[in-house]
Amino acid sequence: MLKQGRRSYLLKGKILQGIEELQLLPQSFFNRSSLTVAEDLIGKVLLRKRGRAFIGGIIVETEAYVGIDDRASHAYRGRKTRRNTPMFGPPGSIYVYLIYGRYHCLNIVTNKEGFPDAVLIRAIHPLIGLEEMARARKIALPPNAEIPGQLLKSLTGGPGRLTQALGIDLDLNGKLLGDELLIVDMGLKLEVVRDCRIGVSYAGEDALKPYRFLAKSSPAVSHPPGYCRKYRRGLIENTK
Repeated sequence: MLKQGRRSYLLKGKILQGIEELQLLPQSFFNRSSLTVAEDLIGKVLLRKRGRAFIGGIIVETEAYVGIDDRASHAYRGRKTRRNTPMFGPPGSIYVYLIYGRYHCLNIVTNKEGFPDAVLIRAIHPLIGLEEMARARKIALPPNAEIPGQLLKSLTGGPGRLTQALGIDLDLNGKLLGDELLIVDMGLKLEVVRDCRIGVSYAGEDALKPYRFLAKSSPAVSHPPGYCRKYRRGLIENTK
């Protein structure tokens, strides 16, 4: 059961007061294929250190980018550039890049070092630091304790919104998880569904692969399940 409040988060009847009870994911967790890691990250907690405190939330949407044969990947055909160099680093490395000249995207490198697998974190369900995230996003929170689903999506539902809310930028690029940015396990299990990735139409048939993972029924995801069906229908209609 998930219930969003203003300063606490009720999980299976327990209110989270701090992070002492949470377990930091080991590097071995990320030393697996991006498809496996992307699915297993759903329900884990992403935390950004801000001074002596943390802000963050539950990961509810990810996308896998699968090595050198994935036409949607920055490392397609094994190309290595100044921008995508962190993808070839050790598992658990942070890969941040800029899109449209203004939005940052957060990725976690997976698989063995030298093999460019990565997982894009697309959305989180806010957990702690809600007021700080809202200020960063220039969004006014309602006076009551309940936060509407559409507002959750506006806060952190999408890679650019997520990074802006958590203050994630190129300063983290190439660093390892574990200090300024953490992913922890608090034992939360969410039902996961799969769908197409977003915004990769340039990848041809690879754009139709179900490499996006979502927490079922989460109001915080950027695009609900069913995007793949709409995308396929659009391709058919555009070829008539």
